[in-house]
Amino acid sequence: CASDGREDETLGALRAGAEFSGVLFVLYACDRTSLLAKASKVRDRSAFWGLWWVVSLASVATIRAVAKPRVLAREQTDEWKGWMQLMFLLYHYFAETELYNAIRVYIACYVWMTGYGNFLYYQKTENFGAVRLVQTLFRLNFLAVMVCLLLRNEYMLYYICPMHTLFTLFVWLALRLGKHRNHDGRVLLLKLVATLASVYALYDVERVFRVAFGWRPLRNLLAFHDPLHPEFQDELHEWHFRSGLDRFVWVWGMACAAAMPLLDRFFDIVDASRAPRRLAARFAVVLLALAPFAPWTTSVYLRDKFAYNALHPYTSWLPLSVYVLLRNLAPPLRSRYVGLFASLGKITLETYILQFHVWMKTTGLNGSPKFLLHLLPGHASDSPDLAFWLNFALASALYLYLSYRAFHLTARLKDALVPTDPSRLPRATALAALLAASLYSLASLLLFLYRPPLLEQPPADSILPALPN
Repeated sequence: CASDGREDETLGALRAGAEFSGVLFVLYACDRTSLLAKASKVRDRSAFWGLWWVVSLASVATIRAVAKPRVLAREQTDEWKGWMQLMFLLYHYFAETELYNAIRVYIACYVWMTGYGNFLYYQKTENFGAVRLVQTLFRLNFLAVMVCLLLRNEYMLYYICPMHTLFTLFVWLALRLGKHRNHDGRVLLLKLVATLASVYALYDVERVFRVAFGWRPLRNLLAFHDPLHPEFQDELHEWHFRSGLDRFVWVWGMACAAAMPLLDRFFDIVDASRAPRRLAARFAVVLLALAPFAPWTTSVYLRDKFAYNALHPYTSWLPLSVYVLLRNLAPPLRSRYVGLFASLGKITLETYILQFHVWMKTTGLNGSPKFLLHLLPGHASDSPDLAFWLNFALASALYLYLSYRAFHLTARLKDALVPTDPSRLPRATALAALLAASLYSLASLLLFLYRPPLLEQPPADSILPALPN
């Protein structure tokens, strides 16, 4: 009966909430207590690349067929996010600072997909309703907010959440205005130009940036006080720097989504051509893609990190566009994907957040993951020996399991807390705000009665240089 179904849903939501609390408990125990030891990071380039190639070769056994082959099918974008995330995580774990510029390109690819994916969804479904928007924002922010409340970290420590939230809202707004004209090419072009100009004004005109983000409580939400860099007195510096690096690339993602039918049609024509013309066309695509890529590599990518950062917002679109073209050049490439990387690509948000506190250990309040979690008894190894790899395997298993569970539990709690009926959404939002305010007040009272000491911050010169998060 209907009542039994509602009871099952309620029990399922309660179980998900209880298990999610368990994930947070483990996270706290790993990072903010002395129950588990910490170890220094091991810088070893051969270990980094050896592990990368071992995983990549093993992933060949997980190649699968795409359900509906096309340019940038969902399985392919998950695969793309997955292999980038693997290198991103290993970059942090092994402190491979030499890969900084590559990691910046990978982050740009994620942001590009925010513009690309949201554009495709809104143009196809024309669903600009509040329910879908709230569901998306819940998925982006729930875990990060819970971890911030648990550890008293500032929201900007997990900057990808506010950054993707802002750009998601911008895509929604750009397509929501005049939504009945979204299939008109001229109107779309006008929207893209207007969006690009608005983003330029927002980030490159300081007064506009200060007016847009300087009001409270938004300023409090985006402020960041880095204990390792007290010289940064401007609390919005981190937000401007992090989100500003990729301020344009999501607009390019929207443009690519708008032009994707043309690319699909072009590849269909090429695939239907006779062998000589087909090979010539594909060869021409490769040459056209690599022609600008070579000078970008020598003139932009190989610069030092500070010089590269200055050019990144204006050039990151190029390498990712080359990747899209070459990855989809022929039907065999479009019809297959690597399952291992696709699985990892589905939990990138969870692996990003939990790497700070489960796989590695931070320096404390608002801290960066400068240490490794050490689970095995005895002295931590400072070289990639057997003890190091055993600890790596054990910590990785715990970390990936918790990330996987957090992904599914967030989805379950989203279904329970965000009603699908638009008429019930305001009431549910008000109740959630009331509950959050009550819990926050209770926590503030407990902290007032008993304020635990902050974790001691290590001297700045005793830890590894900061990596992009």
